[in-house]
Amino acid sequence: MSKLILFRHAQASLGSQNYDQLSELGFQQSRWLGQHLNNSTILPDRIICGTLNRHKQTTLGILEGLKSSMAFEQNDAWNEFQFEGIVKAYLKQHPDNTPTDKKSSSFFRLLKFAMLDWSNDNLKHHQGESWVDFETRVVAAFKALSGVTEKQTIWLISSGGVISMLLSFILETSKKTMIELNLQTRNTSITEILYKPDSHCLMSYNQVPHLESNDRHQAITYA
Repeated sequence: MSKLILFRHAQASLGSQNYDQLSELGFQQSRWLGQHLNNSTILPDRIICGTLNRHKQTTLGILEGLKSSMAFEQNDAWNEFQFEGIVKAYLKQHPDNTPTDKKSSSFFRLLKFAMLDWSNDNLKHHQGESWVDFETRVVAAFKALSGVTEKQTIWLISSGGVISMLLSFILETSKKTMIELNLQTRNTSITEILYKPDSHCLMSYNQVPHLESNDRHQAITYA
């Protein structure tokens, strides 16, 4: 069987004007991940990432940690859904639910409610990609990889929503479970899927071995 190893991007810049930019900690997380991979695995046959800045920056940080100049591909099929637009549409419909503080926990609670409405097609003011369209895009991208008969190992750097939607497809979960998985996916976490054209299975989810030492445990983040 072939192996798809999914990495969520490193910590981005939640709360700033440009979320799609790694924080200083995010750059360090990605380098630590590369150093861990350098000591624990062999290089893959392919490296793929989405086309968002945080995807590319995380990929470059991993390669820096690996001390590798291996080429990588970019594919917008692996980009995250537009969570900012979904949250704005939700708040336009439910202004009383606007957070009164800037805590990350308040934002994640808001995002959960917005995603639930999005998943049930209840956002009247949302003009972007629908839940069904997002699901179709992610599943089609995975099928394009898994349809290749040649045995291969692929590293894929993407986002929490993409990873969670793919797991929802593989595990046949509910929409609510997909949303819960999304909100629990840690930055630079490792998820492994074994696959061949006619079958696939989850081997591990949301692992951060490069951040579990006592001096790095505070570097485990979710945004």
